[in-house]
Amino acid sequence: LAFRSHGSPRDVLAPRSFPRLGDIGRDAVRCDVIASSVNPADVNTVEGVYPLRPAPREGGFSIGGNEGVMRVTEVGSDVRGVRVGDVCVPKNAPNLGLWAEEVIAPSTAVQVVVEGDRASAIPLEKLRDLSCLSVCFMTAERLLRDFGDLREGDFVIQNGATSAVGQAVIQLCRERRLRSINMVRDVAKSSDYLKALGGDIVTDVRNVKEVCRELGIQAKVAFNCVGGESSSALAKRLEAGGTMVTYGGMSKQPVVCPTPLMIFKNIKSVGFWLSGRDGSKCSATETEGTTSYLVEKVLEGKLGVRTSIVPFSKAMTAFTEQHEGKVVFDMAQ
Repeated sequence: LAFRSHGSPRDVLAPRSFPRLGDIGRDAVRCDVIASSVNPADVNTVEGVYPLRPAPREGGFSIGGNEGVMRVTEVGSDVRGVRVGDVCVPKNAPNLGLWAEEVIAPSTAVQVVVEGDRASAIPLEKLRDLSCLSVCFMTAERLLRDFGDLREGDFVIQNGATSAVGQAVIQLCRERRLRSINMVRDVAKSSDYLKALGGDIVTDVRNVKEVCRELGIQAKVAFNCVGGESSSALAKRLEAGGTMVTYGGMSKQPVVCPTPLMIFKNIKSVGFWLSGRDGSKCSATETEGTTSYLVEKVLEGKLGVRTSIVPFSKAMTAFTEQHEGKVVFDMAQ
């Protein structure tokens, strides 16, 4: 899926064919894309409002897609540690152009997550789950690890709990024995599902104050991907010295942190950007270790999200039709 000008994905995206590159270079790998996801940042990139933009290809076209899972089909002569047949994901490498059947990438831009001799034994469904790892699952892990000095039994609160990151936060909280307060738009529709993932409390912006007050709960850290009234509700549920971390803005409304909270409770409001400034804070070793941990959880069945699998042959329906769950392109269909 490629675009040459910015705008609504339904207007500017289209399937395109490009000549297959013959020589990949000594330090690169060629991969078949198994599955690739659609994230809000991908849509923002197509719209032209995201800070990082893919380099134009032949004819001035750029290929979308920042997150996915691939199988290596060819390695350059100088490549070490990556072999044909290995399954890999992007590593600190935005804009690889994964809405495509095949990609060529520097070997340093991918991390092997399943070696080739093991990959054939893993069901396709599990491999597709790995398509959400390098952005969504990594964001959730970094939020929990980098903010609040969280300890067993601490509460975190988040909005957008049904998003892919939100679902991952719930499951990773469960693994850490943290407790989560999860704000959603439709409690009746989402509560059973999120509690089955490990969510402790599921509520909405209208009732979160009463629920937390009745239970005597204050959160140590808040994760905001919505903004507006919802962000204000998060900030009000933080303990003194707590931190609200904004990693998205789905409502397109300003983040609200009431002045009295900042003055009298020392509430902090900060941002997190995995693909840019904050992604570079981790060393390569740390990133690889975190990725390996997340892969382990996915393959154990302890980390995953509700997805809507869209055949790549019908990829434009991801932007023209409603889908339940995170959209993941299956490149084999």
